[in-house]
Amino acid sequence: MKLLFAFLFALSILGYVESACLCYANQTYPSTIAGITISSPTETGAFGSPPCAPIQCTTVVTFTGNLNNSLPAGAQISIVSCSNLSTVNTIELVEKPQTFSSCPSGVYKFNIDYSSTFTFKYNLATPISFTAVLQPILRVPATTVAPPAPTTPMYAGPFPSDPAISTIDLVIGLDTNNANQQFYTNSKEVITNIVKYFTYLPNFVRLSFMTFDPFAAGGTGKYPLWSHNMTTVTNNLNDMPFYPGNTSKYSLALDTYFFTKLGDFPLRQNIERVFIIFTGTDGDFVSQSDVQADINQYDIKFIFVNLNTAVSTTSGPGTYYQNLALITGTGSNKAHWYDYQTNQNNAENILSSLYFNGNVLCNVPASPVVPVTTTAPPYSVPLNPSSNINYCNYMNDVRTYANPGPTGSVLQVYFSSYDLSNEKDVIRIGVNGTEVSVLTGQYGSAFYCIPGSPITVTFQSKNGLIYNGYQVNVKYFADGPTCKTNKPSQRAAFIDHTKRH
Repeated sequence: MKLLFAFLFALSILGYVESACLCYANQTYPSTIAGITISSPTETGAFGSPPCAPIQCTTVVTFTGNLNNSLPAGAQISIVSCSNLSTVNTIELVEKPQTFSSCPSGVYKFNIDYSSTFTFKYNLATPISFTAVLQPILRVPATTVAPPAPTTPMYAGPFPSDPAISTIDLVIGLDTNNANQQFYTNSKEVITNIVKYFTYLPNFVRLSFMTFDPFAAGGTGKYPLWSHNMTTVTNNLNDMPFYPGNTSKYSLALDTYFFTKLGDFPLRQNIERVFIIFTGTDGDFVSQSDVQADINQYDIKFIFVNLNTAVSTTSGPGTYYQNLALITGTGSNKAHWYDYQTNQNNAENILSSLYFNGNVLCNVPASPVVPVTTTAPPYSVPLNPSSNINYCNYMNDVRTYANPGPTGSVLQVYFSSYDLSNEKDVIRIGVNGTEVSVLTGQYGSAFYCIPGSPITVTFQSKNGLIYNGYQVNVKYFADGPTCKTNKPSQRAAFIDHTKRH
């Protein structure tokens, strides 16, 4: 009888464990946090666990303290992922107040600037997928008037765009030879702060983490490419072995654990790719031609974070990093170096100055005024035009051309090709400060015959899909009719700039 009772008791416990379904635990954070991510109920109440139902439960997020020593914090809430909501699967956001019985289209943002507590009530008959990012914003002062209906706000954080909706294939690398152990605390802090900003979902950011060491033994460890998130990276950093020796094998590690693995774990098409490496020591000898070919083939932007404060890489890697200096592509894929700064927010500095600054990340050159008396040198974005190389997100590149000729002369502005994210990334053509035409979309070719001076060609890109960019050629003509009859190619369409496009 005792054995039977014990057996039945064990079965009841097993059944309970197998049928567990939990909301995310209530979250309380200071208002200085960049943002937090919550999701719908899962078997363990955590990311990565299977979704579950039926369940009725609640997750409460609370921001404490004042934002920037001012007013208490409200929240900008971005619903970044959603599926399977219905009349029997609902989520009530108590403070909005609103009950969601269907999923919004795309990323849905709204403000709640009259509360510091945000209550998500789930009433589910079947499993769903739901992910929301909450970022602190200033609350409005309390009044006797009911708060206005929430509207979709502009992102008010430290970056030009909300990192929670960034789209990027991101790799973080850490040098773990014994000489780098002295830099571990600083590198761990910066990596953690970078990783916390992004949302790790298939349509947003995919993350990989790998290490470099003198034996090329670590690599990506037990995690395949594109399988990391904030939790797994934190776990890796909290259990980080360092290897004997002072020089790590970068070329072998990159080939073994990254480039050769891309066949099985491919990069996404038309998505920006960034590889950030943290080190305070140089690597082993690198075959530049092989590495350079791989970087250009896969269109990857490398960023090296120099943790050795006794060494400056402001003007480039120099002789201290003479081997790592060879890990670079060409043109828009030329690698970047960033020096760790004591007592500064290095994570935000790296993201602001490089990732969120597409002109810098894509190595856009300075833009002097170019006088055009015959033909100007062709200019392209990206700098090394190719079918497999794309421009960067967050670009604002202005090219200026001067016409020194007499009244009646024109400049033929010829776009031999333009391949842009339609209606989101654009080329703006201006004359003496007035915009006269805008180009966008894919597989285009066009030319203009424009009098006046100066003429500007401005390329602007936002976050999202990226393409092959454009090439512009500018040529001088004595008059408009001659310019128009000298069509630069059969494919190019003539655009009359006096009729606004």
